[in-house]
Amino acid sequence: MCGRFTLKVLPKELEKRYDVRFKFSEYHPSYNIAPSKMIPIIPNDNPDEIIWMRWGMTPVWWRQKGRGLINIRRESLATKPVFKKLFTTQRCLIPADGFYEWKKIGNKKQPYYFKMKDGAVFSFAGIWDSEVDGTAGSIITCEPNGLVSKIHDRMPCILKQEDEDEWLNCADEKLLLKMLKPLPANGMEGYEVNMRVNSPRNDSSDLIERLSKN
Repeated sequence: MCGRFTLKVLPKELEKRYDVRFKFSEYHPSYNIAPSKMIPIIPNDNPDEIIWMRWGMTPVWWRQKGRGLINIRRESLATKPVFKKLFTTQRCLIPADGFYEWKKIGNKKQPYYFKMKDGAVFSFAGIWDSEVDGTAGSIITCEPNGLVSKIHDRMPCILKQEDEDEWLNCADEKLLLKMLKPLPANGMEGYEVNMRVNSPRNDSSDLIERLSKN
């Protein structure tokens, strides 16, 4: 699953990267975006503008009170009617520049940070829905690539940049599903980071610093 991620760039950088308008003055770069937080997305019904979305859907059948549905498995999109409707009509790009996964080591879980080697912004594939208190959505996950598989058995679906427009506009379910595959590991890196990231209250640049190896 994907339970935390980062988006450290400024609004102007997001506008340039996605060729969109960004009108929210309350946006702040973050090193520790946690579930239930408001995040910027590009939705398929308004691809020229970045809007706010709460990370974690709460459909009527969802019984985990206080915790939204933050991840949707790729395998569920075409087989479960509740997700298939959103997959075919309500997709989005979720900008990020890194994400965390945890590896169980004995009685503790060690966090790792994954990003592009060049530090570039990328897009998670997401779906969204309209709820009583606004737009909410989830990150789609898939099997991991060779890098992430050493730490976890799932990873977020990261779209190739050349597929982003088609992800928003395509109506062919088979083509859309083909885009949802592990991003090749050769352009990524991952490393251990401080366990302070475990608390969503912590949000500073030291969270993504590589732990030194003695």
